[in-house]
Amino acid sequence: MNSVKSVTNSLTVIRPVLRIYNCKKDGTCPIYIIVWINGERIWLPCNLYIEKQYWNSKRKMVSGLKNAGDMNLIIQQQVARVNDILVRYRLMNKIINKDQLKLEYSNPGIYSDFNEYAKNYIDARKGIISPATEKANRSCLKKLRRFRDPLPFKDIGEDLINNYKKWLKGKDNKNNENTISKSMIFIKAVLSRAIRDKIIEETPFHHIRIRKPKTDIIYLKRAELLKVINSYKKRYHPGNYHLLLRYYLFSCVTGLRLSDVKRITMNDIVGDTLVIRPQKTSGTTNELVQIPLIDFAQDLILDADADQGRPIFFTFADQVTNRYLKEVMKSLEIKKTITFHSARHTFATMFLETNPGDVATLQRLLGHADIQHTMVYVHIDEKVKRERMEALSH
Repeated sequence: MNSVKSVTNSLTVIRPVLRIYNCKKDGTCPIYIIVWINGERIWLPCNLYIEKQYWNSKRKMVSGLKNAGDMNLIIQQQVARVNDILVRYRLMNKIINKDQLKLEYSNPGIYSDFNEYAKNYIDARKGIISPATEKANRSCLKKLRRFRDPLPFKDIGEDLINNYKKWLKGKDNKNNENTISKSMIFIKAVLSRAIRDKIIEETPFHHIRIRKPKTDIIYLKRAELLKVINSYKKRYHPGNYHLLLRYYLFSCVTGLRLSDVKRITMNDIVGDTLVIRPQKTSGTTNELVQIPLIDFAQDLILDADADQGRPIFFTFADQVTNRYLKEVMKSLEIKKTITFHSARHTFATMFLETNPGDVATLQRLLGHADIQHTMVYVHIDEKVKRERMEALSH
């Protein structure tokens, strides 16, 4: 087998080698593809092992074994794979580095199979997006793999998307419109990234309308919030339930998401202000949010008695948090389907009730990148006012 040469930004050499100083106990040694790019050497495993006497170092191939032909074919395919990767980068006018080459070599379907590409898309955003968003994305991908796996990019068109929507809605899945919309949004986002990576030229979503997911904004009214606060102060709820209310109520008076409540420390407190960079928006606005701490919020922090540098609040896993919260609300006869996120909604509605029309400040406090997300609470505030006015007419 001859050496294969390809030119990207400078001379690149691809060559199979036997790594004789990395042999296993049984005497077999691994075959690698060795690549030099811009003078840097990169080792790519073929996942083949042979004894040293069966390697022809001059011809760079296996000889003397019954399955030598099959092994050499695999080696040729691996060399061709590397060459294809380098050629594609050259056509995209992009420079490939060591990590990118290893990633694409170990995931051969990443730029031909949508599902593999989507998995890499999610992995690459880990730590940038919130854990909840990552979990939702992985759930979308899991459903898509059940529908069709592998899924070549070339097969993704308007018909396939519409068939997938029908499949999601079918009797075996019974996904509601919100879940289907979120799945479509995820696919559209991955396809948009694929366009930027020059894998595809267009997406079928130019012709497909995605319904915006409807979200029920569930929040505590003032009287309900006071009832919960009173139960905390008088320690109506034992042990874990009391701990839960401590960080739930902190969110009610600061508007923090659960992911941020879990990680704040005393280092984030400056005087009577909480200064934090929200985890969910760290990949978009990346701005610091400053939240004034009312007396009750400061009392909750003192109750937590946290060590410097450690998270202020002792918190439970998300599912446990929501389960405990439902049990507490039931005991207080608050008949709402409450999850932890209701605390953020409660803060927003209470803020506008106290500060009518101050949407700009509320946007900053909630850390919203898009003011349209904040405007949802304006509509709720207006609805509450209408309900009060109607009550006066009876």
